[in-house]
Amino acid sequence: MAEIKKEKKFKDWELLRISRLSVMPVPKEIWDKILEKSHQDS
Repeated sequence: MAEIKKEKKFKDWELLRISRLSVMPVPKEIWDKILEKSHQDS
């Protein structure tokens, strides 16, 4: 989560602003970036 918070692309994502949301939609642009980051770590 700390790594995601560092990226400007995620700055307006509700999950980072309201961290207590348990179920929420993830915009495609953000989801694609998360997938990209996950492949970098493998």
